[in-house]
Amino acid sequence: MKNLKELYLKTNNKEITIKTQNYLLDQESEIIKDFSDAYFELSSSELEKLQEKMSSLHCQHEMNFQIKDESGKYNKIVATPFHGFAPIKKDLVDSLVSSCVPLLKQTRALLQNLFSTDEITAKSLKIDHLPKEVSNELIEIIKNNIYFEPMYRHKNLKDYPFLSVVGFDSAVSNLEKAENVFFEFNAGTPCGIEDQYQLFYHFKDNFPKLADKILPYIPKDQSHQNLKQVIDECAQHWTKNSKGISVVLGPGSYNPAHPEIAAIAVRSGMPLVKIQDLYVDQNGDVRLSTLDQEHPIVTGIYNRKEESFLMYSEKYNIPLRSPFTSQNQELSKQVGHELKEGILYSYTYDENFNITGVDIDQKAHRPKYQVLFEQIAKDPKTNVQGDLIKCVWEKKLYVSNLGGRVFDDKRAFRIIHKYLCREQKTVAHPPKSLHISELPESLSEAVIKAPDLSGGAGVIIGAQLSEKEKEKTLKDINSRPDYYEIQKLTPLAVVTTMQDESYIPLPIDWRLIITFDPTNKAHCSTHSCLVRTAPFGSIKTNTSAGGGYALGLMYQKEKCSQNHHIKIKGERTLLTQTRKKDLESFYAAMEDFFNQPQKDKIESITYKLRDIMDLIGLENISFINNLRDYQQGLCDLERLKSEYTQFRGKIFP
Repeated sequence: MKNLKELYLKTNNKEITIKTQNYLLDQESEIIKDFSDAYFELSSSELEKLQEKMSSLHCQHEMNFQIKDESGKYNKIVATPFHGFAPIKKDLVDSLVSSCVPLLKQTRALLQNLFSTDEITAKSLKIDHLPKEVSNELIEIIKNNIYFEPMYRHKNLKDYPFLSVVGFDSAVSNLEKAENVFFEFNAGTPCGIEDQYQLFYHFKDNFPKLADKILPYIPKDQSHQNLKQVIDECAQHWTKNSKGISVVLGPGSYNPAHPEIAAIAVRSGMPLVKIQDLYVDQNGDVRLSTLDQEHPIVTGIYNRKEESFLMYSEKYNIPLRSPFTSQNQELSKQVGHELKEGILYSYTYDENFNITGVDIDQKAHRPKYQVLFEQIAKDPKTNVQGDLIKCVWEKKLYVSNLGGRVFDDKRAFRIIHKYLCREQKTVAHPPKSLHISELPESLSEAVIKAPDLSGGAGVIIGAQLSEKEKEKTLKDINSRPDYYEIQKLTPLAVVTTMQDESYIPLPIDWRLIITFDPTNKAHCSTHSCLVRTAPFGSIKTNTSAGGGYALGLMYQKEKCSQNHHIKIKGERTLLTQTRKKDLESFYAAMEDFFNQPQKDKIESITYKLRDIMDLIGLENISFINNLRDYQQGLCDLERLKSEYTQFRGKIFP
């Protein structure tokens, strides 16, 4: 049996153990003792069934992990494994959140300075009081960030409330005291609220005997309300228009995050819209083209697209940006023009869809940018298409993630904490740094990170390297001494899970989803997190690297009011013509399928259903599993017809 108070790291030929804390065994609380006793009273088969059911329920509600098939589409469905429970003191989490405020304030100020002037200097960023080598490093980080869009800059943005929603990845090691250690922060499209929310209710509804040991001590959640409130407040602060509405813009039904985004939209009360549902009217206001006669003004967008896919503009020369542009460097030599890293160009392809070149604008004598296929609509009265970036500049529109990714860089995190927050006593900070000169002797204690990558990519755990790999790593670091972030390994606290009838400890980290209002106040409620587990023998918690989920349980000492854990069902609001067509397209596809049943039609139908899950009631999305069962030969056509009849009856009783 594994020691449940140790972190295990697998190397090529052995296991390394590091002493740490266990969420169920190392907290001085009668609440956790009672919960822990009830947990360990369950047999191994009961625990494995609990984990399997939690994983299955989450997947059935489309909160799964999707991986790409050979064609590049996200259509392989994998249930993200559930690995147990992480109870944590609410006041400890509150302390962690509070420690992020100085960092958020300084980063917001940097973004305001960066995007309101035409130059990038230490003086314009107001960092000329820093050591010159530090200010130069930060400026280089900005200039080399593929997401930095210089064409956004406008004098009005000096007051823009950047960073309204930010995810901070916390390395919790001490369960009694907040140590404020964070790996990084994500100001692009952080997610997790809905995963945590749904896991909580799967647990509450299906395992009441165990859940009742701790649920009375968990405060009422306000995560969805906080999210809508911060978008509304930032929008009103920016536009001074109290009559506008806020909407959610998702990346599309093929994106793995779509089900979470659709559910957040429903529960928060912000309608999920598509970019072509929006248009700019004669007054410069953004409007939502609903089926009602009056098209409401949109002043706030909780944007879950990559920002350039919303702000793209031919008129203002704003291109699409993506990290998947490794081909640009090689193509530059071929076409005789510089293709900048991170920008999507109008590529040419062969019959196998391999990139062969780039279209050249003969008049402008430069490579053409990739055109955005889905764009905002034209004003129905004037037939003129506006630009959302102009609406932002003119204080008509607020977009949640504008500019956020510029400082999603581990080096920037280090600099902002060390040099711009030094007056603060309690500040979120990265793990302890190791100097490059210490590496030959301390490589086994080091974590080496490519500072501008995410998702677990570019992270090297020194203790897990072979001798040959150590030699290569040291060589790579010495060749780029100013690039890598070198940190001392932080021993994450562990949860207890059951695997092959044995208890094992798995390390977890917490992604805290923090909303940051225009008055610089931070908010984080009991479900405002994503708790991720690493596979046994690893500390990489990313689902793309084989990680799973645990349920974070933020508890307080006193009991809360009874019956306050009530699900938010939400209602469909503000149906647009585009969304109505999405509904009709799904029903037409089902009718066509039943007229001519062919299994190869099922895949496209499942994505049509994903596309309308916010319109049919979140509880009805599980019908998608009947479609997949038929595709896999697990149910016959008659059963599918019967299930579909029931499904239609629930939507339109």
